[in-house]
Amino acid sequence: ERHRDEEGRATGTVPDKGRGGEWRDSVEKKKRSVWHVVICVGLLCLIWGGYLFGINTVSQKIEEILEDDFKWVVQVDGVRTEKNEFVIDGFAFKLNEDAKEGTFDIILYNLDTGEFFFPKMEYMERKDVNDYFLCEYDYTESGFTAKIDENELDLKENNYEVLIRPKGKRKPYRFTTYLVDGDLMYTNPKTYVPLNVVGTGLEKIIEDGCLRVYSPENQVYVYQYNDCLYWFFEKNYPHVDTNGNFWLQYIAYTTQKDRLPLEQIEKKRFWSNCNFSFLSKELKQEESTDYRVAMCELVTSISISKIKTGHKYNDDEWKISFRPWYQFGTK
Repeated sequence: ERHRDEEGRATGTVPDKGRGGEWRDSVEKKKRSVWHVVICVGLLCLIWGGYLFGINTVSQKIEEILEDDFKWVVQVDGVRTEKNEFVIDGFAFKLNEDAKEGTFDIILYNLDTGEFFFPKMEYMERKDVNDYFLCEYDYTESGFTAKIDENELDLKENNYEVLIRPKGKRKPYRFTTYLVDGDLMYTNPKTYVPLNVVGTGLEKIIEDGCLRVYSPENQVYVYQYNDCLYWFFEKNYPHVDTNGNFWLQYIAYTTQKDRLPLEQIEKKRFWSNCNFSFLSKELKQEESTDYRVAMCELVTSISISKIKTGHKYNDDEWKISFRPWYQFGTK
């Protein structure tokens, strides 16, 4: 509104807007600022949402399952159901590296449908693990609990393989651990045929022991029971001398290199050689069975990260690696 003189004529002079005009300008500026903030926050949420969605999508994409290369020491100590969740407890760490929280995931693979399942991971300290493998690396932060809604699984009808995957990778590893009727099993249930030992003195070893090697193609099976290893060979195992004897490889690899003889350390042979002749360790059986069995104690003077067993005959041989069942405590 123009300013007028005493006679009512417009002078053409525009006075100051006054407080009302300043207030309106201030409100408009604040509105624009708020919208800028809203737009920026929205864009930020969109970007982060897309990033997290992408990470989740990548983390649940599996390219292939790799065979165990024994670079990881891993064990499922037990499984349970708790508050409608299926829970897997255990520990895992990569050899020759300090254990760090969140460096791996546990994955379930449905052997019947080919589906993968990704439990929620929780990580924790395992002092007992570090105490057993005690060396220049710290394996304390190796414990895990993997949880999944039990309704996502069909534990009665389907069998599952438990896999370990380095964080961010698309290729998990096998470690010979399976779920059958919700319980642990240590060979593929699709190919497993129980040993025929019912009613014999060997039955308790099979029932109460822990299967470590199942190799029907080599006619050999290894069980761990009461701190001993038992090698079961089918009676018609052909690679024996005229006395029915042969040499069996039993090598225990360790993280505790400093406890080995100096000569081995200098040659970088970080294992304990426990090879033996079969007849020297063969169990005498009161009844006739389908198997010949040799027993040898587990190495206790050093930690064991893996065991290699095998038999070389003529120009051929078989070799199998496995981990012992660790019983050094609970988390």
